[in-house]
Amino acid sequence: SDIKNKNYSDTFVVYTQNQTIDSIINIEIKKAKLKNINFKIDMELGHDITVSSSNITTILFNILDNAIEAADKSEAKEVSLHIHSDAGMIKFIVKNSTVKGLLFDPDNCKTDKENSSEHGYGIKSVKKAVKDMNIIKYSNENDNVIVFISIPQKLSDSEEN
Repeated sequence: SDIKNKNYSDTFVVYTQNQTIDSIINIEIKKAKLKNINFKIDMELGHDITVSSSNITTILFNILDNAIEAADKSEAKEVSLHIHSDAGMIKFIVKNSTVKGLLFDPDNCKTDKENSSEHGYGIKSVKKAVKDMNIIKYSNENDNVIVFISIPQKLSDSEEN
């Protein structure tokens, strides 16, 4: 299904024909809306998208959760998600606004969370989920963090084992 350049400040529900992806994105859109964060999405997915539910949950939930948390602290308050499938891979690009001048370094993260023991689990979980594929990249651009992730499509969760 193709969803292009949609702004989800209203009550629109994402439907990709993949229940896991739909659930996570719709939950994260609601979180963003509650924090007055502008959430944009651009998706170009084929009809037969099959991915490991556990990997996609870990990756998408943590990356979007971190993006919303960072955007909430910024002036711009923006998150964008681009998802497309290509050559047996699903590619995610998540971009979020950050506090001016902040540079994100996934290997040396600092936290301003009240409970610092809660810091870093999301990034560690994402790294673990994609470790065998070695396909996660981060960049900083004009007070934004951009995360690029590519994961292979799988037929079922049983293929993971």
